[in-house]
Amino acid sequence: MSAVFLSPFAFFALSAVPVLAAIYLFRSRFQPLYVSTLMFWHTSKKPRQGGLHLRRIQTPLLFFIELLLVILLVLAAAGPAIRSMKDTRHIVIVLDDSFSMLASGERTPRETAIKAIEDLLAKAGRFDARFILAGTQPRLLDVTASTVKSASALLDNWRCLGQASDLEKANVLASELAGKTARILVITDHSPKNIIQQDSLEWRAFGRSLPNTAFVSATRTTVDTKDNCMLAVANFADRPAAVNVIVEKADSSQIILSREIEIQENAVERIFFEVSSESPPLRAHIQPDFLQIDDQVILTPEPAKPLRVRIAIGNEMLASAVQKAVEAVNFAQITTFSPHLLITDSAVDTSKTPDAWMVQIIAEQNAVAFTGPFILDRTHPVTGGLSLDGVIWGAAEKTDRVGVPVIAAGNVPLVTDRETTPNTHYIRINLNPAVSTLTRSPNWPILLYNIIRWRQSLLSGLKQANFALGDDVTFLPESSDQPITLINPAGEIIRMPADSQIVSLKAETPGLYILTAAGRQHPFAVNALSNEESNLTAASSGKWGKWQEANLFWWEYRSVDWLILLVAMALLTLHSLITTGRLGE
Repeated sequence: MSAVFLSPFAFFALSAVPVLAAIYLFRSRFQPLYVSTLMFWHTSKKPRQGGLHLRRIQTPLLFFIELLLVILLVLAAAGPAIRSMKDTRHIVIVLDDSFSMLASGERTPRETAIKAIEDLLAKAGRFDARFILAGTQPRLLDVTASTVKSASALLDNWRCLGQASDLEKANVLASELAGKTARILVITDHSPKNIIQQDSLEWRAFGRSLPNTAFVSATRTTVDTKDNCMLAVANFADRPAAVNVIVEKADSSQIILSREIEIQENAVERIFFEVSSESPPLRAHIQPDFLQIDDQVILTPEPAKPLRVRIAIGNEMLASAVQKAVEAVNFAQITTFSPHLLITDSAVDTSKTPDAWMVQIIAEQNAVAFTGPFILDRTHPVTGGLSLDGVIWGAAEKTDRVGVPVIAAGNVPLVTDRETTPNTHYIRINLNPAVSTLTRSPNWPILLYNIIRWRQSLLSGLKQANFALGDDVTFLPESSDQPITLINPAGEIIRMPADSQIVSLKAETPGLYILTAAGRQHPFAVNALSNEESNLTAASSGKWGKWQEANLFWWEYRSVDWLILLVAMALLTLHSLITTGRLGE
């Protein structure tokens, strides 16, 4: 049991005690008065020395009653509050899950924060604590901790491997969980952007302003038989830095590039180089510093996913336009064997190639030239990058409407899309090139590229091979006949159930992964690349908020002024009975 006073300045009212004492002191002094006789004076009653009946108490007792009344009223005005160790304190702790919390010095901000949280909970008596990991999206840990040991076990899940930390979203979630009585504690490595106005919120930072050099961008793009690689290295410091960049093969540590660069203060330098598209994954690293997670990146080759395209068009003008647009797409292969995409201007039997998408171009002779305005569904993959201003589009006014309109001229559908089977689409283009300028404008290759790229994105395998921390990695298996295994950067083998639709997982740890399905390996890399998190110059330590003490849940104390006022009322009643002579009569 412990107690506090919420308004301690009320104790200045105890200065009334000497005034009360003075009243009784001067009241007890009488001036002598000389008279000639006492025969006309009433005989004063002398107090009885004892007996069986309760008699009126003499006046000096009133002084102690009034003194006690003054003390009790002052105590009540001071706002006494007590809490029992049996009461349960509720707390929601928001944890910054970004990788800047791993910056070293003597101790990382994460290690320092864990010690502070454990000390806080150890002094809290009975409590229940809930934890929210604030990454790009807040994530609530399901288990509630009621002991320091269980809280420490939950904090093992706090790995600080996020690409960013959205503390605002996490605080909104914490407020919904906390209600009006729980305490919210934010743990991070920087000061709040705004003034903390919420009484139940405290913000604690455990960071240090440190210089840091880091990879902030890394790309590997296949062009023909070569891969163009780019590395961007930033210097987050107030002085220039000499950085030695080494690129080596990830499987053999064979160095293929070593270059020393000078980076000015708060600047970024880029390195460009080429490797063979058949080159294995590459590892680039710089000298370690205070934050080592961003001192290394891995670049894997983009997955080779050529798209087989068959062109079956009788109209010579249209066939030439389609041929040129498809040839401009480097990952598209024109073929007649087992196509992924069929582009035609007639009805073709696709029963032998059920997985192929069909793009059918309807070139009606009675076409009308439309100059706009054109209506585009900007949420559809086909319309990306299109701008039809100034384009003349020749199309039939009356045609069978098949699928959902994607591009239209008024109520005339120009491009429609219909999903025939899961992951299989039939795209219909209402176009007569003889009365159109579309096939001679940049919009034509863009339109076909969008269709080809959309089809390629749904081929089996990985959509891409290089990811940032926290990204969603999606893999489309060829079939569900064989299980899928994943080897993570720690060398652990994870077996995942086969699914004919899609396999999705979170990129939570930086490093090289090997995904194996149907006997084929699909390597991919996860890297920590973030300007904001690698910049440690704005990191700081401190405490912001309206908590009175770090180890005191003061708003959970219960006021007991009502109890003191009840005692005071009882004394006041006793005082009234004595002064009116009703007590003992």
